[in-house]
Amino acid sequence: MKPFAVAIALLIAVVGGAFVVSSRNGPSLADPVPNMTVMLTSGEIRQLYDYQGKPTVLHFWATWCAPCVKEFPSLLRLAKEHPEWQLVLISADEKVAPIAPFMQKMEDMSGIPLGSMPQLVQVWDEGKRISQDTFQVVSYPETIFLSPNMRPVHKVVGAITPEDWPR
Repeated sequence: MKPFAVAIALLIAVVGGAFVVSSRNGPSLADPVPNMTVMLTSGEIRQLYDYQGKPTVLHFWATWCAPCVKEFPSLLRLAKEHPEWQLVLISADEKVAPIAPFMQKMEDMSGIPLGSMPQLVQVWDEGKRISQDTFQVVSYPETIFLSPNMRPVHKVVGAITPEDWPR
């Protein structure tokens, strides 16, 4: 009888944990995302609302994330095909140092010079205050598409595909 009780307790913990994770969705889809200060990998400080007025893609990723590495070249191709979208790449890496070599590798793999895409912004999320504290990202990659007035219109958990990109 004891193994049965342990199994039930484990099931309750797993189901309860899944409920808690799925209920942490970050900002409401009805409200604009909050404005916040972001630090670019160059060290420059910006406000998220600097990009207000055009559709914006917030893409949460990390250099150590295998699905992120796999999807990155196609993400860059999608960004190249949609220059009307501002692409804010938010890295959850512990340190800023691995980001530049990773981006160079992705540039080489995709064949797309990153300097040719002024709509691409690289952000380092030091301490994960944006990804975890504000948007409650629990797995990478995750992508949130924002309207020009900074309201979330679409969210993708996991690697994005061309079909996920709003038309």
